[in-house]
Amino acid sequence: MNEIGIENLKLNNITSNRKDKKQIENKLKSCESTGMQVPAVITDSSIVMEAGYPQANFLTGDEIKTPEDASCSYTIVEGNNRFRGFLMHWKKQKRLLATILL
Repeated sequence: MNEIGIENLKLNNITSNRKDKKQIENKLKSCESTGMQVPAVITDSSIVMEAGYPQANFLTGDEIKTPEDASCSYTIVEGNNRFRGFLMHWKKQKRLLATILL
């Protein structure tokens, strides 16, 4: 997550939310042409755990099993693929900027 300056953010996703490569690519194209028009919805992971939804670490896929694992972290409850597409777009923009500045 250090691509966008939030390297210390603990981010999870609901396990049942799909990670669809084709959809992520489509979201990337959308971000490239118009930006992220509808933001992802992110909430406290403890609330998601209390509601009974299984969660996994957004980057590693490791299961979030305990309230301690969920504490001080956040969960994407809507817009999982949109957020992945946004991160890919941001990473590309950072590389482009670095190339221009060289």
